[in-house]
Amino acid sequence: WKWLEGVVTDFQWTRQEKRESKDMLCNDNQQYKPSDPPLKQMILGARQVYVKVTDPILPEDCDWMIKDGYVDLFGLPSPNTGKHKLEGGFTWSSKTGFTDSHILFLKGSLLSLATVLRLHIQGQNTRILLQTYLGEDAGRRVYNGEILRGEGLVVRSVIWFSDIRGFTAMSGKLDRFELLEVINGVFDVTASIVRAHRGQTLKFMGDGLMAIFSHNNNNDDDVVSQFQQRSIRQDERLELDTNAAEVCRHARAAASELQDKLEAIRKERESRGKTGASVGIGLHYGDVSYGNVGASDRLDFTVLGPHVNLASRTESLCSELSAKVLCTQSFVDVDVEDDCLWKSRGKHCVKGVEDPVPIYELELDKNNKQRLVDCCLGFRFQ
Repeated sequence: WKWLEGVVTDFQWTRQEKRESKDMLCNDNQQYKPSDPPLKQMILGARQVYVKVTDPILPEDCDWMIKDGYVDLFGLPSPNTGKHKLEGGFTWSSKTGFTDSHILFLKGSLLSLATVLRLHIQGQNTRILLQTYLGEDAGRRVYNGEILRGEGLVVRSVIWFSDIRGFTAMSGKLDRFELLEVINGVFDVTASIVRAHRGQTLKFMGDGLMAIFSHNNNNDDDVVSQFQQRSIRQDERLELDTNAAEVCRHARAAASELQDKLEAIRKERESRGKTGASVGIGLHYGDVSYGNVGASDRLDFTVLGPHVNLASRTESLCSELSAKVLCTQSFVDVDVEDDCLWKSRGKHCVKGVEDPVPIYELELDKNNKQRLVDCCLGFRFQ
């Protein structure tokens, strides 16, 4: 983290930087040199680092001092007291130079800074853990205290269900490790594509995945904040439905891209003698209850309602109709921008719904051509 003029900025290490840091921690015989970056020196055992731009040898990763007008940099390794060990250290930079009293003050503040940093890291780890297991938006809500049973909101969204075709037969012939490789590969690609198209993966269920694409009722560009932040009001429903084509377009584009990506992966795996996988996808548009449900001592953050059930039933028709992507009438009605991409597959009886439900299949060849046109137009007018 970098603190400058009262503002804290998070910096993410690259994979190469993480790998180099891990190698340093595991190599007890490596010695630091004055030309090494300050962080590396502290990780390798330097009790302090003091860099002046007038030094004959300026350490790596300190070129910014000259460019930004800093003359001194002072660093101290993290104090490893208590149960939770911190690796790395703290650095301070000055444009006027450090005096002896400055250095004394910085050394005296080290334990306090380390305590604050430990609390910050614990909070970050808790938030990341919740978002990993619950989803980005659900994890953020639970982290911020939305933990009462029944607490939640009404979300108007596209509900997505997908699962692996022929999974029962596959699980009977593959060993545990290859089966997990297939499942995790499908989930990894699916979750990544859903997120890229502004969706939220909510749950992994055996070989299936549930996600939703919601309206954004704020102007924040952050991926998590693009998710609907509050319950919709009755007077907002018409306005939301007017703008629902964009939400449906994101879901449809994600479904089409996923099928293309999985088909390429399947062919590549089969060329190596391994088992590939394909998925069926069901899409539906409607209101869902989004929040905490469960027992008094065991809660789950999920979506509920008849529209969730209908989306699930729609996906289950993929095998029966030999289709890759199916949707309901309510989805087609709001996907007006490209409703010609959907082909009617007739009405079907689904469990829990009294009347037969009109079902539509996405014509992937047409949709891929449309995606190519959209990309070309986007490139032309950028």
